[in-house]
Amino acid sequence: MLYAMKTRNKLPVAYQRRRDERGAALMMMLLIAMLLLAAGGALILSTAMSNSLAYDSSGEEQAYYAAEAGIEDSLSALRGQYAPNPLIQTIPVSGIIPDADKLTFRGAVTRATSNDPADPTTSADGSAFPYRLSRWLGYDYQSAGASYSDRKIVAAPYSLLSGSAYSVTVADPDNSQNVTFSTTGTINGSTNPFTQNGTNPGDTATISFTPTGSTALVAYPAVNSALGSFNVRYTNLGALIPSTPFVLQINQTTPYPGQFTINGTIQGLVAPLGSTLAVTFGTMTAVVQGTAYTLTGSNPTLLLTTTATGTITSIPVRVTAPDPRQLIIRSTGYGPKGARKQLEAVVDNFAFLINPPATICIRGSDNQTASMTFDLGSSNAKNYSGIDASGVQPQQPTVAISLHDWGAANGGIVKGSTVDDPKLSILDLTNPPSMNMNTNTIPSPWPGSLTPVPDNDPATPAPDVPKAVTTPDFLRTADAAREMLYGPTGSNGGLMGVAQARNAYYTSFSGTAGDYNNGGFTFVDGDCNLDGGGGLLVVTGTLTLNGNSQFRGVILVMGGGNVVRQGGGNARIRGSWVIASFDRNSGNFTAPSFDVSGGGNADFEYDWQAIVGANRGIGLSISGLAER
Repeated sequence: MLYAMKTRNKLPVAYQRRRDERGAALMMMLLIAMLLLAAGGALILSTAMSNSLAYDSSGEEQAYYAAEAGIEDSLSALRGQYAPNPLIQTIPVSGIIPDADKLTFRGAVTRATSNDPADPTTSADGSAFPYRLSRWLGYDYQSAGASYSDRKIVAAPYSLLSGSAYSVTVADPDNSQNVTFSTTGTINGSTNPFTQNGTNPGDTATISFTPTGSTALVAYPAVNSALGSFNVRYTNLGALIPSTPFVLQINQTTPYPGQFTINGTIQGLVAPLGSTLAVTFGTMTAVVQGTAYTLTGSNPTLLLTTTATGTITSIPVRVTAPDPRQLIIRSTGYGPKGARKQLEAVVDNFAFLINPPATICIRGSDNQTASMTFDLGSSNAKNYSGIDASGVQPQQPTVAISLHDWGAANGGIVKGSTVDDPKLSILDLTNPPSMNMNTNTIPSPWPGSLTPVPDNDPATPAPDVPKAVTTPDFLRTADAAREMLYGPTGSNGGLMGVAQARNAYYTSFSGTAGDYNNGGFTFVDGDCNLDGGGGLLVVTGTLTLNGNSQFRGVILVMGGGNVVRQGGGNARIRGSWVIASFDRNSGNFTAPSFDVSGGGNADFEYDWQAIVGANRGIGLSISGLAER
C-alpha cells in the first residue's frame, strides 16, 4: 500500500519578504541623520551665540558703568571738588580751591567756563556746540575724525574694542538766562501823578511815574535795562516837594515768578532856575528768585527838570539772571565692540534757597506782645557790619527784625558795640497770623540811633516805618519754617533729610562744624557748642558761641531760636544769621533770643560769597535718573 509524502512549502525569509522596503529604510535613516545633524548644528550655533551674547552683555555692562562714572564726575565738579584746566584763578599754596575755580550751575551752562578753550563753538551741523564740562572733567581720548578730545577714559587701555569711556552734555531745562519782568509804582500811595502846590497861586510841581511794561532779556551775562521813568513838570515858579513816599515793585514772570518791593522817597525843589528834586531808594539791589536787579544810578538819583513840559529820567538797572535751579546731565558710556549706554540725570540746585536780607535776621514772635531778647554787648571791641566782606554786593542792613521788636533792637544796639549804618531794617511782615496787637508804640520821630530814619509811607506796616527788606519765604509762617527744616511731613524731609543722607545729622554737637572750603553742612537737632567751622549750620536748640569761634557761612538757629556767647577771645563770623523760635510740631513763631554780650572781641560781617558757599554746601539733589 503506497502512501503519498506530505510536502510543505517554505515561507519566504524575512529579508525576502521586506526586500522591497530597503529604499524606504534608507530614506528613513537619512532623514534621522539629517535631523540629528540639524539638532547638533543648532546646539553648536546656540552655544556660539550664547558665548557671543555673554561677551556683548559684558560690553553693555561696561558702557553702563562708564555712563554712571560720567554722572558721578559731573556731580563732583558741581560740588566744587574739581578745579578747572586751565584754571580761572591760580590756586594758592595752601591747595584750597578758590571760589572762582568752583563750578556753579550757571558756569556749567556757560561756554567760557564749562568747555575747554580748545573746544569748537559750533557743531558740524552749524548748531551751537553743547556744554560738556570739558574744562573740568579732563577729556583724554580723541575719536577718529574728531578735532578735539571728545571722551574721558574710564578703563584703560581704551579703544573701540576694549576698555570704556564716557562723554557728557549739560542743559538748562528752564532757560534761566531768559528774564522777563515788568514794574509798577506808586507816589504817595497812588499811581496817579503827584502834584504839590507852591508858594504863590498857580505855582505847582507835578511828578508822574511810568512803569516798565513786560520786558524780555537774555540776562547772562548781565544786561542793562530800566525799571521805569519819572516825568517832572512845573508851572510858574514850581514848588518844594516834601519827603514823599515812592514804592517800586518788580514783577518777574520768567525764569521763576516772584516780586520785590523797593521803598524810597522823593524830595526837593522843582523850579525854572534849578531843581534839587531827587529820589532816594531804600536798597540798591533787589533779588527776585535769584535774579539780581542792581540800580546803577547814584543814590539819591537827581530828577533834572529843564523845561516846563517835563524831563524824563529813567531808573537804570543792571539785570543778572539767576543760577539754574535744575540741570539735565546726559552721560553716554562707551564699552567694547561699540557698546553704548546713555544715562540722564535731573539735578536740583539749592543755591539761593537761603538768602538772609541782613547780617543778622531775627524773626519776631507772631504774638506781638512778646518781644525778643537782643544784646550785642557794650564793648566797642565788638563790630557788626552789613558791608560785604567779599566785595560783591552793596552794603546790607546790619540787623533785620519784626516791627514790634524795635524797642529791644534799640536797646541792644545802643549799648556801646560798633554797629555800622544802616543799623536796622524792618521785615515786610504786613499780616502776622496773631491777633495780639503790638503794644510797643512806634516812636515818632523814629530814633536816629536806628538808621535809616524811615519816612511816612502809607503802604508800610505802620506809619513812619518802611518795608526796608523782603522777608525770606521760609520766615513768613512757622509752617513754612518747619517745612524747610523737616519737610512736608515733618519727619524725614527738608534740610534734616539732606543731612541724614550725608551723615551730617546730630542730636547734639560740640566742636568745629563743617568746613567752608569743602562745602560743609551740619544739622544739629538740639543744642550746639560751636568752636568754629563753615558752610551751613542748622541748630534747632540753643547755639553757644565759644570765645574764639571762627565761622564762615550761614547759621540758622531755628526752633529753639536761642543764641548765647561765652568766654573771651576773638570771634569772627562771616556770612549771615537767621534766628527764629517756634515749636517743632505746631503753632506760630515765638520770641527768640540773641545775646552775644560775652567778653572779648567779636566781628560779625556780611559775606555774600560765604552765603553762596553755604547754599552750595547743602548739596545737590538728583530728582530723576533714567536710562535712554
